[in-house]
Amino acid sequence: MIGYHYTTREVWEQVQYGSLHPAPMRQHEYDHFRKKTPTLPRDAIWAWKEELTNEQALIVLMSLASMHLSFDLVLLRLDYALSSSAIHICKEHPDDRLSFTCSFSAGRLDTGSLPIDLILFSVPAANITKLWEVDLLAHLQGRHAEENNLVLV
Repeated sequence: MIGYHYTTREVWEQVQYGSLHPAPMRQHEYDHFRKKTPTLPRDAIWAWKEELTNEQALIVLMSLASMHLSFDLVLLRLDYALSSSAIHICKEHPDDRLSFTCSFSAGRLDTGSLPIDLILFSVPAANITKLWEVDLLAHLQGRHAEENNLVLV
């Protein structure tokens, strides 16, 4: 299976020499997903099942930057086995129609109910490709001190 995972550059630097490991979900996310899958473990890797549009990616990047206080972010392409997916492992739905969606929004920009997957096992570096990296604050670097003293009215 293929998934897309946004993360910080710091995480990417560690992943290159090992694996991307599941991490604890935020409480509201965990509570939301456990409504469908009471046996869902607390730790998972969040993977979008489709590439996001630029507008959708911006929402995700801004949210990620604010959560981690890191503005140097990357998009990773993950190649993982169906057997490591929460959709496959959590057996509350024997018809295998279990699916996860999530929405981020900011004003008129909204990701809608885009499909995601929750990967429950580590993904080795050999199965991860960095698609791109962006430093959201790069345009501010190198400015003169007086240019940074903006007055907002």
